[in-house]
Amino acid sequence: MAEKIAADEIRRVRKILNSFCILKKERDERQTDYEEYLCDVYNPIQGIILDGLPRGKGLTSDPTGNYVVCMEPYVESYQRALDRRKKSIDDLEERMFKIERAVNKLEYQQRYVLYLKYIKGISWAKLPEHTGYQNTQNRMYEALGIGNIVRMGLL
Repeated sequence: MAEKIAADEIRRVRKILNSFCILKKERDERQTDYEEYLCDVYNPIQGIILDGLPRGKGLTSDPTGNYVVCMEPYVESYQRALDRRKKSIDDLEERMFKIERAVNKLEYQQRYVLYLKYIKGISWAKLPEHTGYQNTQNRMYEALGIGNIVRMGLL
C-alpha cells in the first residue's frame, strides 16, 4: 500500500511540475490583458472628445468635466476589475514560485535536470544536449529529484 501512495504522490508532483510552463504562458497572457485593460481604462485621450461644443441637459460645456461626471459611477467597477486581474496574476506567480522553490532545494544534478525539463520546458530528446548526461542518467536524476520533493514535502 505504501508503494501505491508513493506512486500517486510521484504522479501528483510530476503533474505540478509539468504545469509550470502552462502557468507561465497563462501568467504572460493575463499580464498582457491586464496592461491592455489598464491602457483602455486610463487612456485620457481615448475617452474625451475635445470638440468644445456645449453639452446641454444640465451638463457643463467642458468635455473633461463631462467625462469625469459620466465616469464616476464606473470608477469603482473598473478598479475592482483591475484588482481581480492583478490578483489572478499574483496567484499564478505564487504557484510558479512554489515550484521553483521546491526545485531549488534539490542537489545540483537533480535540480539542473528538473529545471531544464520542467521550468525551461526542454524535451527529453534534447535534454542530453543541455546537461551532458545520457538520457538514462537524466531520467534517473529526474526520478531522484521528484522522490526527494515528495520525501521533503515541498509540493
